[in-house]
Amino acid sequence: MDVNKLGIELRPTSATPMWEQLASGLAEAILSGRIEPDTKLPSERELTTLGVGTSTASRAIGTLRESGLAVESPGRGIFTARADVIAKAKRAKK
Repeated sequence: MDVNKLGIELRPTSATPMWEQLASGLAEAILSGRIEPDTKLPSERELTTLGVGTSTASRAIGTLRESGLAVESPGRGIFTARADVIAKAKRAKK
């Protein structure tokens, strides 16, 4: 997955922390379908190409996991949630 094609814009001068901007951008990409259900998310290292550090990327991914939009598969990586979980999150957001 090409991180730069996800359309996530980060603004370093924003009052919103970078990790929160990244988490929000990834969540929007998941909820909008730009990242499909059961898809491996970019690694923390891949996310650094957006101009953030690995700790920022880690915190953003952790936020997605806490929200249920991402799940960890030991030894395989972090994946987006199943379609039914994402659909439920979309309904809750409305």
